[in-house]
This record gives sequence, C-alpha cells and structure tokens, in this order.
Amino acid sequence: MDFKIPAAAKNVKLPEEMELMKEGDCEKGDVVLVRCLNSSENAFLKYVRSPDNKKIPLKNGDILLSVLSDRYATRVLHGVVPKHLKEGDIIDLLQQGGESGIIKSTRADFVKLKLEFMGFVVDRGKKINIRQFALPVKDVKKNPGLIIVIGVNMESGKTTTTSELCGALVKRGHKVGCGKLTGIGSVFDTGCYSAKGAFRSYGILDAGYPSSENLSEEELEDIFLRIFTNLAAENPDFVLLEIADGILQRETAILIGNKTLRKYKPKFILNCYDGLGAYGGKLVLKKRHNIAPVLISGMGAITDVGRKEMKELTDIEAFDSKTQSEKMANFILKSFD
Repeated sequence: MDFKIPAAAKNVKLPEEMELMKEGDCEKGDVVLVRCLNSSENAFLKYVRSPDNKKIPLKNGDILLSVLSDRYATRVLHGVVPKHLKEGDIIDLLQQGGESGIIKSTRADFVKLKLEFMGFVVDRGKKINIRQFALPVKDVKKNPGLIIVIGVNMESGKTTTTSELCGALVKRGHKVGCGKLTGIGSVFDTGCYSAKGAFRSYGILDAGYPSSENLSEEELEDIFLRIFTNLAAENPDFVLLEIADGILQRETAILIGNKTLRKYKPKFILNCYDGLGAYGGKLVLKKRHNIAPVLISGMGAITDVGRKEMKELTDIEAFDSKTQSEKMANFILKSFD
C-alpha cells in the first residue's frame, strides 16, 4: 500500500507489514491511516510537510499517515481529538504537519480537507502512538546559557527572533541548540533554526506530543525536560527555546511559570506587535511571573520609530532581529556576564 508520510509521523518506526485496527477509542498521538476526500489545492491547508520540511500536495484519493491531535489557533481553527473512530468515519486535516482531528470552529474562509478514517496503525495488536518514540530525559552535567523567546500573541515574530539570534551567536563561534516547546507539531520552525546553524533542533514531536493544547503542567514540564536536556547533553554554549502563542495563553503561561524551567535561570526575550503590546507584556510578566525581559523584539521592532516607542514605554532595549541580529546578540551576551 502506498501512502504519504508527513512530519507529524517523522519519528514513527512502522512495522514491516502494515496492520490496521478498524475501530477503537482515540488518544492524542495515535498514528492512523486516512484517505483524502478532496484535494488540498481547493482547501485552506494547501499541503502537508514531509519529515525533511518539503511541501507535499494532496489529491483526492491519496492515502496519508496521520497523527491524532488537538489544535488551538485563534486565527485559524480549533480542533480536537475524536473520542472514538471506526472505519469510514470522517475527520479533518488540522495542520501542515499532517495532524488530524475534528474541527469545531474555523475562520470564515476556511475550507476543510476531509479525511476518511481507515484504521489505527498497530504493531502486534497494539496501537502505535508517537509517545513511544519520544526523546528520553537526560542528565545535565553542565548548564548552558538558556534563552527563552516568548511573545504577547501569535505571529509576533518569535520564530524569526529565535532563528536570527541563533545565526548571530553561531557566527561568533558559539555552539547553539534550539527547540520549540509548545504549539502543534511542525518541522517548519525547527527547520528555520537549523538553517541558521543550530547544531540540533527539536520540537514537541520529538518529545512525543503532537500538540500542547490542554496538557497538564506535568506534561508541559516533560516536554521542556526532554528537549532541553537532550540539547544540553551535547555541551552547547547556549540553548534557545521558543514558546508558541502569547503569554496569556494557558499552556504558555503555565510553562514560563514552571519551577523546573525557571531553575535553569533563563533570559527571556519578549516579542511584540507594538508599543501597547510591549507595555502590557512587561506588566503581565512582572505581575504574574516576576519576569523582566532582557530585550524586546518582534514585529513592533522592525522600524526605528517602533523601537523608540517601545523603549520609551518599557525602558527595555528593542531590536529588529533581521537587521540588528548582531547588536541583539551582543546585548544578550552581556546579560550573561
């Protein structure tokens, strides 16, 4: 049987012969086989990404290996893992990583890519789940400099800041590892880090989770430890970690306040859209988490006037990560002195 393998299933080790369980209860991370019922050309999600970050268009009738997941994306959709599936049930593509579930709500112009459930992929009678292939937690003998990139909301420039800072530090001869701790599993962000010279880039898929929505603090801490300790075990100078969404979003707020994460004394970079976001973000971080960002970056910092406004409102230096990555790196390095 020919089928396409997306990024969400990149760590899955399939049995030599594909076996399917045609009906059963569902868990986040279950690996399933589905058949496309329409073309991605006519859907909002135009493709899925392969494990090596290439775009794979889908046609009606294509068979896809997928991973059951939730998805929380306020500007796109809200999807959930179904409780139970049987052969022939219809579910939806949730993200370009290849995750699937049931869409509960979408933006007005969203056209779904419908998927027919064919069965759970099983090995010796047991369902395969991506948790089985998670990175182990490792001992950390020497703590690297930990930098965590956060934002006041989605699409504020966090991935760009993380990637550009990584590149600037690498140019200075530093060994840098990167990771993304929350959101929905994707290889796009980790691919951006690797392209800028990160010696290793991990995401939540590598920690055994397809998404971070509705996870407990214990599970979120587990993601952090699996990603951070595997990067730190390779003796880098710095580890850069991106946290998705905004600082008021549930999972993000839980994670940045987590005692285990804070034990490693991270430096926080706040990404903002404008002066109001910078002003409010500083207040929220101080009041709720006793965090003072080292610097500000993001969409609001791409112009001189934007950086000046944010500095005046917060008394925190602001840098455009694309044009001022060298200055930003110098500034963050001095904060570790």
